[in-house]
Amino acid sequence: MPDSAGESGVGSWSSDGLAQGSIVTPMTVANEHERIGKCSHNRHVHFPPEDKIVSGYHEPKKPPLFDETRSVDIEEIQQAYRMACMTNRLFPDQNVEEQIKTFHRFGSVRQESLSLKGQRMSNDHINCLEDIFRRVQFDVVDFQYTFLDDDMAVSLGEMIEFYESAVKLNISFNNEIKMRGWQAICRAVKNNPCLEELNMRYSAINEKVLSLLARTLRSQPSLVSLHLENVELTGKKMLLLSCGLKPNTVLRELYLGECGLVAADGTHLYQLITSNTALQMLDLRHNRLGDEGFRHICDALKHPDTIARSSLSALVMWNNGITSASMDCLAHALKNNPKLETLNIGKNALSVD
Repeated sequence: MPDSAGESGVGSWSSDGLAQGSIVTPMTVANEHERIGKCSHNRHVHFPPEDKIVSGYHEPKKPPLFDETRSVDIEEIQQAYRMACMTNRLFPDQNVEEQIKTFHRFGSVRQESLSLKGQRMSNDHINCLEDIFRRVQFDVVDFQYTFLDDDMAVSLGEMIEFYESAVKLNISFNNEIKMRGWQAICRAVKNNPCLEELNMRYSAINEKVLSLLARTLRSQPSLVSLHLENVELTGKKMLLLSCGLKPNTVLRELYLGECGLVAADGTHLYQLITSNTALQMLDLRHNRLGDEGFRHICDALKHPDTIARSSLSALVMWNNGITSASMDCLAHALKNNPKLETLNIGKNALSVD
């Protein structure tokens, strides 16, 4: 019996494909590389004509909104939610399960609300909710103070956009949402024709986010009510918001309480009031506009464009550092503008010394 590979006639090969014991020369290496680079037979790649590449497609499945023939299966929703939690290795949220039990069974009517208010959420928790959103829609979706970050805001925004899950969305008191998260929320606002109210109170919003929001408002989304209370808006941010709302003909209510607005911001409010034709209620409570800023607003109220085209009928100026010095300007504005029906100027030093 031969006692070596060489004696058996079978060569021993190294990892680079060369026979062990052979003399390696540049020509040997070149020949080996050439051998490896060649195929044993010719191969050809064929592509179909352009119009044949896509043979068909399926629309993504959306929930059957307002289907009078459909009955909401509460047990199915409960089971689907539990399975999603099991897949993500989470315990089902007791609060969510209790809310599912209260769902009505009418397929043609939205559920009243889904509230996670005050709960510390994670992205996995939000992904589990998709099995609810794909089956039912809500009037109110409340994620107030749920510690949302970018990833969670993206997941939530995509669901709200695709499933048209909410008429009113509350994401206030979430300061960890950054640009990527706000982009998803703004896409939902722009593309969801059912979303009418957005509550962003106590949010950390920089100029880039405000610019994004302004572009979204300029695109005429279905948004009717916008809450921006306690969001720092003075200066350029207020300018961006005013510019975004100038051409908007849908928004009816704008809440800007406690936004740090000062006298100089009165010029931006002047532009907003004189150019916007849809806004009916403007809430500016707890700012620092003072007499100077308030005079800009009064000048806007009596402007011919405002009188001719504006819909503004309610103005709240509660606690703005206004004094009796600006009352003559207010009186002149009220005399010329018959459209203003409600004016709240409480908690201002209006007494005459």
